[in-house]
Amino acid sequence: MILLYDLFLNHKTPKRSMHKGRVIFGNLKHRVIELPNISTTRPTSDAVKEAMFNCLIHRFNMDFSQWAVIDAFAGSGALGIEALSLGSPFAVFFEQNHFAYNIVQQNVVNLCLKNKCLILRADVTKYRINKLYSKFDRNVLVILDPPYQKTDVLKNQIIKMTEMFKEKNLIILAETDSNALLNDLKPNYTLSPSGDKKVFFFINN
Repeated sequence: MILLYDLFLNHKTPKRSMHKGRVIFGNLKHRVIELPNISTTRPTSDAVKEAMFNCLIHRFNMDFSQWAVIDAFAGSGALGIEALSLGSPFAVFFEQNHFAYNIVQQNVVNLCLKNKCLILRADVTKYRINKLYSKFDRNVLVILDPPYQKTDVLKNQIIKMTEMFKEKNLIILAETDSNALLNDLKPNYTLSPSGDKKVFFFINN
């Protein structure tokens, strides 16, 4: 009996491990962020992230100080954090996994971004986006990177966001490595940063 009791007391639940990442652009460049090591999230590689934001900066001449952000499948929040580091005034992060949600919160606090963020533990595919409409001014950047790269999810969210923000200037980034591409939605620009990875840009302005 004593042996079993000691085993119970000494038993430790394994903790989910975390990886480290870094901010690439802006005033938070080189700052460390936590990346959750869980099966439901797959962090965007630095190479893809750099290509995405270089495109926004240099091809589309984006002044991030004029653009609020929705990071729709946040994971660690890394993509929305890049936009905030570049000067975006406000970001909404959606993450339904409780572990990843806590990581987003931790990253935002560590980088002193809390007053610029709304972090929602919610499934963006079921969320009534119109509840957020008043939080955005004229320009909205939406970043879509679903964990399993399901093209149907991407398509539905592109249509949903386009309809919701049709009265605003809107740029949607949709990241995928799916063989079923989104060309039927007629993206304004397509980026192929590495391998099968594609980033589609949908622009309404």
